[in-house]
Amino acid sequence: SQGNDAADITAGVSDNNETEWDKELIMVGHCLRGLAILGRGNEAESTFARVAILPLIRQKISIGRLDEGGSRGECANLFFVLDDMTHTITSSFGTVLRLSESIFGRSAAVISAATAASHSCMDVDLVTAGVWIPIATTLMADPTIKMAIFSPGIASILQANYMALDVFLSELASRLLCDASSPPTTNEGIQTGDYIGRNKLPPPLAPDYAASLFLQVTPSISKEQIRLAQTRIYAHNITADFLKKWNLPIYYQLRFGESCTRLEKAISSVQADGWKASVFSGSDAMMVELRNGLGFELPFFMELYDILRSFWRADVILRPLSHRFLRGAVQLIVRVISFVKDGLIGKIQFGGKSILTDDSVADDDKISGDSSAKNSKKI
Repeated sequence: SQGNDAADITAGVSDNNETEWDKELIMVGHCLRGLAILGRGNEAESTFARVAILPLIRQKISIGRLDEGGSRGECANLFFVLDDMTHTITSSFGTVLRLSESIFGRSAAVISAATAASHSCMDVDLVTAGVWIPIATTLMADPTIKMAIFSPGIASILQANYMALDVFLSELASRLLCDASSPPTTNEGIQTGDYIGRNKLPPPLAPDYAASLFLQVTPSISKEQIRLAQTRIYAHNITADFLKKWNLPIYYQLRFGESCTRLEKAISSVQADGWKASVFSGSDAMMVELRNGLGFELPFFMELYDILRSFWRADVILRPLSHRFLRGAVQLIVRVISFVKDGLIGKIQFGGKSILTDDSVADDDKISGDSSAKNSKKI
């Protein structure tokens, strides 16, 4: 019986805590509505950012934490720092964020997508102004963190940083607004049967409290509301400034330069030792796969195929640069066609020197020389 009494006491304390939390949540909702009616929703956003989010950012984000598990300036821990911060924000303030979004969010059935994307359509937008803007500002304002993330000078590090932040940004709204205990709902209406953030019926309450409870918009977020919240994040001016910090043309030039070096080295070896020169830089297993699976015979063309395929590897390609990598692949193919053609018509003497003028030698070097410079100017 003592065990049952202890369980009853624990349950009673838990119910009291939940009731107090729900009362506080109702008061937060009233405060947000009041500020919105007065046209001072931006004060709610800035206060939430300053009091709730910035302390977490200072605790979670530092150059020391970003470099954990790697060399200084490598940002090897960037993905896990962002993931941990998002989880902490959701655990601590997820209910408040869902409440704000359920009160002030707009449905696509009421507002067009273009209008819903605008920050001005939201009286209070805690997801964008309260969470995303402080995080983006911190990453862009600190000189050390900014340099380490956006301009590391090493292609592989820049690509890893970009992918970590791209994933973080693309999933931010869904992670902040999804209740961990239940998936997003598909309904658009207010459900008074839901009990303030929990999918259960409320306990018996005093009449005045029960009446105030059912006047609230329950924080039940639909998939469409999450999509619109994510659209607002992408449409905000600070997001555009954030994306401009990435020096993606330089990243492409680094990757394209690596590929040009590989191709020119293979061409030089073939010109010196003939078409059967061992120029393939991949593994023996890959060579067997290319020979048996795709019918390649000459190591030179295996190397070309591997170079072209490397453009689209997950640890190389960036979506905003897809058109540039496609153009680079075409340029490398044109270079090989020119090399083969010169060999067929006798401009190149395999196993020795070119038998024509210096102009043909310059043509053979056009990828690593003049062509690369022209591509840089076009970019």
